Amino acid sequence: MNTAGRARRSLTVPAEINGRAVTRLCAETFRGCTALEEVTIQSAVTALPDGLFADCPALRTVILTQPDPARLQVGQDLLAGAPAACRIQLPDGSYTAYCLQYSWSAYADRFCT
Repeated sequence: MNTAGRARRSLTVPAEINGRAVTRLCAETFRGCTALEEVTIQSAVTALPDGLFADCPALRTVILTQPDPARLQVGQDLLAGAPAACRIQLPDGSYTAYCLQYSWSAYADRFCT
């Protein structure tokens, strides 16, 4: 992410860039985005790696648009470096599915709808 992007407080990961679908993010994508408070992850994204939000001390909300947790892989330390108050907002009707999905269940205490 460029310098101007790192200063943003809110952003949405686009469904595509230059006509190509955005399906994965690398672990360094948001590292050091100290002003970032809210991120929306489009449903085309299929994987969120370990430490995606490392060094994001202002992060309050990660909004997921994928209703099926089986279609969105998640790393073990997704929120390492984010404040304890950071929440993962789930799509309507998908709370139970995320809680029951093995890799997502570790984040159940952070879920909101």
